[in-house]
Amino acid sequence: MLGIGVIVLAIVAAAAFVYLGAGSKSGSIVFSPSTISCSSTTSVTETVRLPSSLQFADQIILKRDGVVEATTKVGSQFAQQTDGTWTATSSLSTSDVCGLVSMGTHTLQIVDASGKVLAEGTYTLTP
Repeated sequence: MLGIGVIVLAIVAAAAFVYLGAGSKSGSIVFSPSTISCSSTTSVTETVRLPSSLQFADQIILKRDGVVEATTKVGSQFAQQTDGTWTATSSLSTSDVCGLVSMGTHTLQIVDASGKVLAEGTYTLTP
């Protein structure tokens, strides 16, 4: 649970709300909000949904702006849904998010062990 917690925390810390439409075969990352004002006190919620093609023991890697942030196994923190997709949800304050990354636009990716992108999206931090 700690491994995916690190991934979820990193994603939330990057102001990520990750969403994959139910039943979809590929992942996507949508941020809520997609632009975060670091002077705001808004909470940032993220939900990660990964494709149903993944298995419990598959390794996944979180990258922010092309740099590996964490590596874990799908089943260590993601829960499999009835449609076969995998989900994890978390929330942080804007101050926590803004304290971990620089202002500007950032890209998050979750990739498999071979480097195939499973989910990807961008978010922007403003002062």
